[in-house]
Amino acid sequence: SAYKLHTWQELMNQKICHCFGVQSSTHAPLDLLYRVEKFLHEFALNGEEILTRDRFEVIRESLIMNAQNQKNSANTSEDLAWLVQNLERLHSLRYEQVIQEIANIFSSENRKRIAVLIEGSHQVPYLSQDGGNIQYIPIEKEYFYR
Repeated sequence: SAYKLHTWQELMNQKICHCFGVQSSTHAPLDLLYRVEKFLHEFALNGEEILTRDRFEVIRESLIMNAQNQKNSANTSEDLAWLVQNLERLHSLRYEQVIQEIANIFSSENRKRIAVLIEGSHQVPYLSQDGGNIQYIPIEKEYFYR
């Protein structure tokens, strides 16, 4: 199976929204949705196995170092204030909190998730295994705002 994954973040109503798009030239949109749902379900159930405490600490420390470097090059007082607040949050972040959030966010019970299925076209059609022509457009962030 071949997939193309595109991720991005948006600030909506002063909340960070994490988005991603998945594209495949071999799988129909509904099949991709089932595969993504299965992955998210397993991730929600097995968060502690996937994100170990040691791995969490390495990631957290890396984010802290990155934020400290950004703080040193802040352009405005608003940027600096946001970075200082972000650093405080990173320092206070606990492993147990993250594991609970993984379970909450990636759970199928999370009603704030949304899926958009798109079947598009491309100049070069792909011949599917069932003999039909499947045409597709690469998923890019801009397609979601048209």
